[in-house]
Amino acid sequence: MTRALLGVVVAAVGLAMNPQAKRPDFSGLWVMVSPEAGNQVLIKQDATTFTSGPPSGQQGSTVVYKLDGTESRNVMVNDGVESVAVGKASWNGNQLTIANTITWRQGEQLNQRLLWSIDDQNQLVLEVRNQDSEARRLIYKRKE
Repeated sequence: MTRALLGVVVAAVGLAMNPQAKRPDFSGLWVMVSPEAGNQVLIKQDATTFTSGPPSGQQGSTVVYKLDGTESRNVMVNDGVESVAVGKASWNGNQLTIANTITWRQGEQLNQRLLWSIDDQNQLVLEVRNQDSEARRLIYKRKE
């Protein structure tokens, strides 16, 4: 009995010490349900990168972030205006945080923080925090 209990404790400590054990895999096609329905995002995730963008056939920019904490650079074009996002991704438990500095036109900048998580209803929650603005929460359901 003591050995069995010790084995359970060792396994539990091993899980607690492995921060990757709780990290969700955001991969999939997600459809926004709030605040407005219909927009879609395609996420691909592996051990080293997190990629998000529109599904194939739809317009929009795709961004790729390294999951090792090093800097990633993404060039995006929206309405004919090119912007460059330089950011770092980091894990805080089961939440992925991406901190960006976005530059466009002649040196205009925006600091942005994206918080990605999965809620208890298995929905993707994206909280967008732009400097000096209230956070916006976008809720997505996985498309079957």
